[in-house]
Amino acid sequence: MKNSGSGESSESGPSSAMSDTECRSTRHRALLAIVGAALLFSTGGVAIKGIGIEPSGAAPLWIAAGRSLVAALVLLLLVPSARKLDTRVLRVAFSYGATLVLYVVANRMTTATNAIALQSTAPLHMLVVGPIIYGELLRRRDFVSATCVAIGTTLILFANEPVTGVASNPPLGNWLALASGFTWALTLGGLRSLALAGASPLAGTVAGNLCVVVCLAPFLPAIDVPDARAFALVGYLGAFQVALAYVFLTFGLRHLRAWTASVVLLIEPVANPVWTGLAHGEWPAPLAIAGGVVLFGGATWAVAPRGRGQGGDGGG
Repeated sequence: MKNSGSGESSESGPSSAMSDTECRSTRHRALLAIVGAALLFSTGGVAIKGIGIEPSGAAPLWIAAGRSLVAALVLLLLVPSARKLDTRVLRVAFSYGATLVLYVVANRMTTATNAIALQSTAPLHMLVVGPIIYGELLRRRDFVSATCVAIGTTLILFANEPVTGVASNPPLGNWLALASGFTWALTLGGLRSLALAGASPLAGTVAGNLCVVVCLAPFLPAIDVPDARAFALVGYLGAFQVALAYVFLTFGLRHLRAWTASVVLLIEPVANPVWTGLAHGEWPAPLAIAGGVVLFGGATWAVAPRGRGQGGDGGG
């Protein structure tokens, strides 16, 4: 996929021979796919918090392992390109696996809003690791965006979130969510490297999920036998919130500009706390809401196009 100054797709080859009607139809389906991915991603917090496993302290590791096992199996069975595992995907397997685990644990400890917002600090971390690890050039607006992300992060970390039945340790959960922002930045850079090298990003997704299962298996604590509801929610998280969401996302990104996809994916952090609030009565503190607004404003600024020929986040 290449960014362009106008229009949603700048693909050449077979797609350029499509009629205007066919192109519009494809773009509409791609847009719906990105919306679907964002909505599926947004259900992670409410589902993770709704899983009852005893003892509760063992729940995050079991949820992370179960979700990743289901996601890997679904992708391997249904998506041929996801089976193209080779040594190149190991570059993202560990960072993506760490992101998956940290996000689940953070969701059990802090509010869903804080978990997704602090994971979205990836642009701030990429400001540091991008030039060093991936050789990416920084733009002036990257520093403006990073400043907003840093301010928003500080507001969230200092918000006085109470301990609740679905947020057992908000301060620790916030720091774990912030750590997931760092590992997510490494994952984004690794997935981009895979794409440039001609490898399958979905194969990287499978490798990351398998990494979670293999690494957690020896350390899973003893638990009571989960009920059917817990099994159903873990199955949903793996098959739909991860696997199907990434299939939708991959399809959409083939036909839409990165800028368009980035904006549509902001549905996730907006919808995530709504589902959790309605289902579990968990609403973020006012300071955390303010921090989220500043943080996501900075993220939007980072991918906003500036004039003709400058796309969203693909300009590098």
